[in-house]
Amino acid sequence: LGRLLSIPVEKLSERVKRLVDDTKTLKDEVRDLRAKITEREALDMLKDAESVDGFKVIAAKVQDADIDTLKRITFTMTKQDPSIVVVLGSTQKNAYLVGRAGSNALERGLSIADILREAAEVIDGAGGGKADLAQAGGSGKDKLDLALKLCSEKIRERLGRRK
Repeated sequence: LGRLLSIPVEKLSERVKRLVDDTKTLKDEVRDLRAKITEREALDMLKDAESVDGFKVIAAKVQDADIDTLKRITFTMTKQDPSIVVVLGSTQKNAYLVGRAGSNALERGLSIADILREAAEVIDGAGGGKADLAQAGGSGKDKLDLALKLCSEKIRERLGRRK
């Protein structure tokens, strides 16, 4: 190991500790940068939101995002505005959907869990959650766009109906 790192054996422990510390620091920096990118993506999507009876509706695909990233983006959006209803989808091994409804949409009676359960069938999977936050996954990666379209239609339909 000393030869590999080009250092004397007696300094190995110190060098390995420094390498471990450097790795931890770099991982933290990558995590922070990803969070900033995620927030930026959320703000960009907000600009393109469709307006439905005073609500902002977003149903979009996010490239190369895992389910945790989708959750972070939807959280950032609904934190910005309680009138937002958002469903984001991505594909990795499977198709994934994450939906979140702001508090104003909940007051209107919208349940994002009901919508994602329907969309989950489109992607040959299952979904669930609560009225304000839900997720779904399925093997039908090629049907993700269709599932997002269904979500958008169902959200518009349900928000357009008065409680």
